[in-house]
Amino acid sequence: MTKNEIERWMSSKEAATRMGISPSTFKRLCDANDIPVIRTPGGHRRIDSSQFEVVSRLMQRKGHGTENSIITPEEVFSLLLEADPFPLIERFYRAAPTIQRQIELIEDVFVPALWHIGDQWQRSVISVSQEKICTSTASMVLDGLTARFSTSTNRERTFVGASFASSHDTLASKIVALGLMSIDVRPIFLGCGIAPEYIAECAALSNAEAVWISHTHVLDLDQVVRDHKVLRELLPSRIRVIIGGGGLSPSARRLMDDCTYHESILAWLEQENSLRVS
Repeated sequence: MTKNEIERWMSSKEAATRMGISPSTFKRLCDANDIPVIRTPGGHRRIDSSQFEVVSRLMQRKGHGTENSIITPEEVFSLLLEADPFPLIERFYRAAPTIQRQIELIEDVFVPALWHIGDQWQRSVISVSQEKICTSTASMVLDGLTARFSTSTNRERTFVGASFASSHDTLASKIVALGLMSIDVRPIFLGCGIAPEYIAECAALSNAEAVWISHTHVLDLDQVVRDHKVLRELLPSRIRVIIGGGGLSPSARRLMDDCTYHESILAWLEQENSLRVS
């Protein structure tokens, strides 16, 4: 591929950032409308820059980005720095008063704000203390949004969630739990730093249909693969194992071929909801 040809193709992250939406929302638009993409040897998507305006128009036509006129990832970031979750909870609830719309808003606005926090911290724009304030406030926002909605979900469908990592994946799992509530699934989030033996035991005790494991940060891939192997061996074959998170590269996911990987929470929830309907 020549230099001009390389420059012609945009990364999903770059295109999504320019549109003010999350990469997963951008990918859903491309998939739903057969927008041509190529994949790098590492499995990452690239879109022809000439198609950028096409996807932008589709985004507006389908109503994506409507919430961005009410609250943007930059505003979310600023409010998180203030360490007061309640104004942000109110703004999110006014922008999306149903749990289904909350999930879309979280993926389109809240998640990009969390990426921005990590980027700002890594570049030393904000301090470690400020990053911790943002993360703690974000966790309280998710708890507040969850409390806004009925928790009387269908006890016939239970998913157990956890993370092998010590602390990094709490926010991701809380977002997953809220999403599962939106499709009438009872989520049981065990927390972070949970051994596979305990996850398997809790899944059996609660008669879980599936287990989800968040991987937003992976520091020791070999250990993650070993933990998943133990988990799979201990779980009954009827219990599915679902994984997600940007910490897993395509090559890492191939090492866990007995798990189902989902890059987008919304796409996964749509699939799970179709299973319930069928």
